[in-house]
Amino acid sequence: MEEFLAYFRDAIERPEAVQRWPEWWAANAEGVRQAFDHTDYVRLKFRRLGAARMILERLGRPAVEPPEVHWLDRTHCPHCGELLMRFVPGREPTREQVVAFGHRSGNEQCQQGYWLHPGVYCPLGCVHVMMEFRRPTEQRHAEPDHT
Repeated sequence: MEEFLAYFRDAIERPEAVQRWPEWWAANAEGVRQAFDHTDYVRLKFRRLGAARMILERLGRPAVEPPEVHWLDRTHCPHCGELLMRFVPGREPTREQVVAFGHRSGNEQCQQGYWLHPGVYCPLGCVHVMMEFRRPTEQRHAEPDHT
């Protein structure tokens, strides 16, 4: 069980340093089934890192969450550990990155090389944060109040 708890902690605290959850789970699901009770196994299977956080907290060994960062600066999904895809003007992904994201996420629009609405997306669908970008507007002058 200790090796699984160590992975949970690392996946939460340093997601870029460990194997992504889907690959890790595929290789470790049977061991997790044997090490944890059925309820925790099912939670981990479906809630991934959310369940891992809960288990660590229940055992009195909570993971130290990384400092809160803006979605545009995140690299990994906080729920499953997958690499996030950003569609942001000025930080354009390559067509190959868009197509690869499309295949991983099952998004046909991206499979054809087309962007999604600007924002940040998890390929497994855990997170999608749509953003609106506006050009800076000229400063407006307040009208005097003649009351």
